[in-house]
Amino acid sequence: MAKNALDFGLKIPSFTQTYLSPGSGVVTTYLRESGILKYLEQLGFHITGYGCKKCIQNEENNNLKSDIKQIVNENNLITIGMISGTRQTQQRHSLIKANYVTSSPLVLAYALAGNVLIDLEKETFTVDNKEFSIRDIWPNRQDIEELEDELIIKKILN
Repeated sequence: MAKNALDFGLKIPSFTQTYLSPGSGVVTTYLRESGILKYLEQLGFHITGYGCKKCIQNEENNNLKSDIKQIVNENNLITIGMISGTRQTQQRHSLIKANYVTSSPLVLAYALAGNVLIDLEKETFTVDNKEFSIRDIWPNRQDIEELEDELIIKKILN
């Protein structure tokens, strides 16, 4: 999906903060060996640690960009955190007003949209004057199965 987003010319809006905190080094191996990590990094999802490193979202560990902090405070915005992990998602940063847990592809889709109020199944959205639908970038089952077969079954599990 990250590759498809880049092929479509999409990028994460500057007001959306991203990071990648895999559950373990094994997940990093999957991402690196599959070639997916480079696409995630091009979109701004860089590995910042493992497990709960960043997702705890407390003031000390989660360094929100200073310009984002200023905009949120000046405009009394309701900001959210969206993760695909299974850790606690209670509020641990004073500027994060809500937290949502969803699948990794949906975290990416909402990050690209820069908005959680969008109905990804029905609506199109615009990033850098480019309109697209989630269907434009969602990977097809065949691509996923080929990747699973080549990487996970043949390289990692053997």
